[in-house]
Amino acid sequence: MALACGFVIAMAFLVSGCGSSEAPAPPEDDPEAPPVAVIGWDGATWDVIEPMLLDGRLPHLAALIDGGTRARLLAEPPLLSPVAWTTLATGFTEEEHGIAGFNMPDPTGKGSPILAASFHRRRAALWQMVSAAPEREVGFIGWWTTWPAEPVRGYVVTDHLAFNRWDAWARRPENEAFHLTYPAELTDELSAVAVRPEQTGAETLTRLVAFNEREQQEMMAATRPVIFHGPSVFRFGYSTDASNLAFARHLLDTREQPDLFAVSFILTDVAGHVFWHHYRPEAYADPPADAGRLAEAIPDIYEQVDRWTGELLARLEPDTRVLLISDHGMRSTGQRPVPGRNPAGDHDPAGIFVASGPGLRRGAELHSLSSLDFTPTVLALLGLPVADDMPGRVVHELFEDPGLWNGARIPSYGDGRDGKVEMVESPADEAYRDRLKALGYIGE
Repeated sequence: MALACGFVIAMAFLVSGCGSSEAPAPPEDDPEAPPVAVIGWDGATWDVIEPMLLDGRLPHLAALIDGGTRARLLAEPPLLSPVAWTTLATGFTEEEHGIAGFNMPDPTGKGSPILAASFHRRRAALWQMVSAAPEREVGFIGWWTTWPAEPVRGYVVTDHLAFNRWDAWARRPENEAFHLTYPAELTDELSAVAVRPEQTGAETLTRLVAFNEREQQEMMAATRPVIFHGPSVFRFGYSTDASNLAFARHLLDTREQPDLFAVSFILTDVAGHVFWHHYRPEAYADPPADAGRLAEAIPDIYEQVDRWTGELLARLEPDTRVLLISDHGMRSTGQRPVPGRNPAGDHDPAGIFVASGPGLRRGAELHSLSSLDFTPTVLALLGLPVADDMPGRVVHELFEDPGLWNGARIPSYGDGRDGKVEMVESPADEAYRDRLKALGYIGE
């Protein structure tokens, strides 16, 4: 049952110790450390990327690989995007950080579940850890489960801001704040550059996916995505990513690059769910008769995300250390997608990891890393302390000089919050829940 009730965080989020309201002393840091940028390709897999690299179809990713180190990034279960991206942001598993899936308990005790939100998280996230360091700034765009936006030094553009049909359904009053960004005034500023689905014509979309006439009609007639229905899901996924790209371009063009910048694209994940039976028809007992017609849909979408990545790379400071990651990989389900029932592709633990930039090894390959290693490694690259209670490790094999990280440590970054949660009415929550339901991620 969709809920009209949402939540706004009415608190100052402090980097406090777990079980304690007393914040630790600000961590010592290395102010000379270069900035770090994280680019997420949700659901991307080396199985798709490797043959495309051989064909020269992913030039921006190839340049990062040539100038850095690559590995498989193994996701901790459960393989659900809100869980996986929160693990990457905190350095803890689901049992510790508390985001267990798309649906989470209503903290008011009303009984009905609500969408996972930032106030469900029980561990500090990277945007808070870095903000706790003196004079360090962050910029996060489109990262899963960042709504409601938490106060930081810098900015957060939550996963609820990207323009799409659900924003129109939400009918948010202009004078009411839903914490879609921090600071709040960014919401209006970024809305001016957002990409709406109705502004994106069939010509733009069919350059990426060769839909036939019937599919094009279905895609353009859809007012919302239909569960596991390729044309409609692709149209709205494209709008989400195009908006987040526009937000990132605008912020990088109008502000100084923060010490830690991050943006995430979802279209690679969407493509895997609805087009995998065309990409790998041999994995299906009953492949579509015209499987070859859309065989290039997934590679063409990866090419588009690579082009978007290139636009971001061109705007970053030359000394930026870039981490390109996915939260998990993709595999065949063995079943053709049926709208409302099942996808063609589903999540696989093996995602991608590339680290490139000054002080990092060039042309190297590691076998695999744990997603738990990501947060400690980001902190080390920024010259910030790593918490003793984090189960992951700093991946020293990435560094040309083993002494690149200063070795500073802190007992814990804590739960990242102090204060209380206040209830407000938010139609945006109901609209976003409808979005995930339509994509097939959550049930009624």
